[in-house]
Amino acid sequence: MANTVNLEVDQGITYSYSFEAQHANGASFNVATYDLYAAFKKDFQTKTSNEIEANAVNSNVTLTIASNTTYLLTPGDYVYDVMAVDGSNNVFKLLHGMLHIVPSATVVWNLESESSNTDNELSNNDFIY
Repeated sequence: MANTVNLEVDQGITYSYSFEAQHANGASFNVATYDLYAAFKKDFQTKTSNEIEANAVNSNVTLTIASNTTYLLTPGDYVYDVMAVDGSNNVFKLLHGMLHIVPSATVVWNLESESSNTDNELSNNDFIY
């Protein structure tokens, strides 16, 4: 059975969460050679979902949601889960829970300019006031 972890994500930020994949008995589960899939959506009945980037080193899994994805989300609650698929197409659920998007007062307007600015400083044109 997968662990349940509820995540809180600020709107408009790059979000990252790391966890250790475990077997049902609590032992580490090395998923480095598995295909990882992670997604979230408003509820389980919603047909479309948003991808969460998932990467593993041994049993350590890191989930990442890009700032341009969190920026577009309506604040509120979503559901998510993380799956691992082995070479024989056996599917294992590693983690699941609620993902709560928290509104932000300051939102970077032009996310592309942030990555192209070599001084890592944002101008007033990059924000919504």
